[in-house]
Amino acid sequence: MTDRLAGPLGYVLRQYRVLTSRLDDTTGKTGLVIVRFPQGSLSATVAQRFFEAADATKNGLGGGYSVVGDEQIFLNATNSEGKTL
Repeated sequence: MTDRLAGPLGYVLRQYRVLTSRLDDTTGKTGLVIVRFPQGSLSATVAQRFFEAADATKNGLGGGYSVVGDEQIFLNATNSEGKTL
C-alpha cells in the first residue's frame, strides 16, 4: 500500500524519486546512518544545514535524507568509494 501511495505523491509534490524502507529490517542491504538530535531541536533548517555539512564532510552522505521526529536518517549511505556502509 505504501509503495502505491508514494509514487503518486512524489509526482504531485514534484519529487524526482520516492524511497520507502523498513528501518527495523536488519536483513536488508540498504546502508543507513541515523543521527539523533536532542528532543525538539530538529527543524527543517537544522536538518538541511546538517545534511549540507555531512555531504561536505563525507561524500557518501549526500544522497538525501528523511526526518522522523528528532532523527535524521541518511539512506543508501556509502563510503568515499561508493560502497554501502
